[in-house]
Amino acid sequence: MGKILVTGGAGYVGTLLIPKLLGNGYKVTLFDRFMWGFKPILHFASNDNLKIIKGDVRDKNLIAEEVKKHDIILHLAAIVGYPACAADPNRAETTNVSGTRNICDAISNNQKLIFASTGSTYGKVNGICAEKTPINPLSLYGKTKWEAEKIVLEKGGVGLRFATVFGISPRLRLDLLINDFVYQAYIINK
Repeated sequence: MGKILVTGGAGYVGTLLIPKLLGNGYKVTLFDRFMWGFKPILHFASNDNLKIIKGDVRDKNLIAEEVKKHDIILHLAAIVGYPACAADPNRAETTNVSGTRNICDAISNNQKLIFASTGSTYGKVNGICAEKTPINPLSLYGKTKWEAEKIVLEKGGVGLRFATVFGISPRLRLDLLINDFVYQAYIINK
């Protein structure tokens, strides 16, 4: 089995994805700033096939060192959503774009790169949105993810444009629309 680097592995998607990868026999390196703490990864942190690194994708030398050791890079690390990006535009730009560039600068042609992009790159869409729908991001979040996606595509990687995710995760997010609706309904009816 290959070695996989998961940036942002302690986040909403990573805390669900990494146990699946480990369960399928992969050796995984979780690379994260842990801005939300370590609790979301405690249920799989002791797995022998897991290496945990506290780091930031904006640290060009550290991320380059880790990228070179892996067969596949799953790049989930980002400042996600309109509110978080608007609250600190510089951090959003440097994490989402510069951090992605750091990964792409370090990757070789024999490695695979999968990038977590977003449907927010499309902006306002009339009708059904499809992969060929023109890109027209309206928010800083959409713009930074589109810039990063272009860098990944130029390097031969794959960009997955997630729609709004929702549901339970060890790193639960109540800022997601459907999660917030469910939370509010629960609190109101309590």
